Amino acid sequence: MDFAAVEPVAEPVPESAAQWPAHWYRLTVDFGEGVGMIPEGTCVRVLDVYAPGTPGIGADVEDSPVVQWLARAPSGRWVPRNVHFAAEAFRRLFVVAEEPPQWQEWLDQQGGG
Repeated sequence: MDFAAVEPVAEPVPESAAQWPAHWYRLTVDFGEGVGMIPEGTCVRVLDVYAPGTPGIGADVEDSPVVQWLARAPSGRWVPRNVHFAAEAFRRLFVVAEEPPQWQEWLDQQGGG
């Protein structure tokens, strides 16, 4: 077996919600369908973590992250998108990742790079 060709095992999402904002995450499968689909490989960051029972996000019984990713607009500019995940789905669908290169491009677009 050629061990050089073996992909390294990705680091899972930390169990503690308090650690989620410290990392970038990569989606391991396509999520959703149609216009709102998030493609596999998309990198996200956690903007906030909602506590259980937070009004307006449903009846989650554990902490839930709101994540942000960048999508390319028809104009060619990067546009931020946000979505809320149940904690169980977040842990199952994502792995720890590196900051994506488009993040710096987006910061530059905003004049903050």
